[in-house]
Amino acid sequence: MATTNKAIELPQSPIIFKARGLVCDVRLNVFGTLFHVHSSILKLYSHYFFSYLDAPGSPTAVAGTAFKYDWTTKVVDAGGDWQLVSNNGKAGDLNVKHFKGDSKIQALAFYKLVCAMYSLPFVLRDPGELILLTAMARFYAALPVLSRSLLNAILRSPDFLSGMQNKAVELLVAAKELRHPELFKDCLHLCLGPWGAPQFNQLEDQQLKSVAGHARKELCFSVYKAQESVVHAMGHGKYPEKTRIAVGLGQFSAAQRVSNSYDYVHQKADKVCMPCYYRKLLDASIPIFQSEIRKSFEPLMENRLTLINANNLKRRNCYFLGLEIRDEDLPWDQTQTDW
Repeated sequence: MATTNKAIELPQSPIIFKARGLVCDVRLNVFGTLFHVHSSILKLYSHYFFSYLDAPGSPTAVAGTAFKYDWTTKVVDAGGDWQLVSNNGKAGDLNVKHFKGDSKIQALAFYKLVCAMYSLPFVLRDPGELILLTAMARFYAALPVLSRSLLNAILRSPDFLSGMQNKAVELLVAAKELRHPELFKDCLHLCLGPWGAPQFNQLEDQQLKSVAGHARKELCFSVYKAQESVVHAMGHGKYPEKTRIAVGLGQFSAAQRVSNSYDYVHQKADKVCMPCYYRKLLDASIPIFQSEIRKSFEPLMENRLTLINANNLKRRNCYFLGLEIRDEDLPWDQTQTDW
């Protein structure tokens, strides 16, 4: 859950959330930052608060205020984690100095989770923050509301988008948990590359590894069908000798150019980088036959990324981004609205 060391900006404490016709009746203390919120909103979007706000012995009113509930931070797991508990005198040691992480990063992430509950806009600082937010939403049983708010947040977060490629594996896991189709599909495309060393091999989630492996097989089959189409055209087309020679030279030249770039571009690859090879072939100028090459290979070169600009990818030419990932291929029950 590591995040960058950029400046962290939280609104001044107390952070007061507004809802028409409602009075803030909950005070939350997250590492010294106070949140004034509404129990009805917390209960609606978080099963954790729905279950525990009114649990026997839990409510603690703050005298002289409208707050019916007063919750604060409790450090757990020997300083490795934290959670909100009722400040009712039964929670034990509430010294937050035992926390080993960055309390400001935690408070900022919690603020954004509450923003999601109130349908307020927020920006993701980097992929690490979304991974942290996902873990937080899991604990507070608020994954659906975070998922619904995520698309707008992602599109407003350039630093998050620029970091997606390097964190594609971790984000694919988060996207599955959040059941977020757009993020999942983009991350799956990224995990299928680069061609010689696809990132999905790093996955520990066996279901995701199976989904990615199936997608890789579909991609390989598409490559085979494209190559088959070209070979068929070469074998059955009535082309002049000049064209046949040009086709052979074009393929030879493309292979040679890919091999020449092998050492400094494909250092970890153990095979020919097929995306690079076909792009070189598409760049070749082969009279008459070039249309057959384009018809066969251009579908593989389509860009189906919806969140990030493919031109900004590192080693862009080493990726096939044209595979169609269907909604029915997503590894969760899409009829569920609560999970």
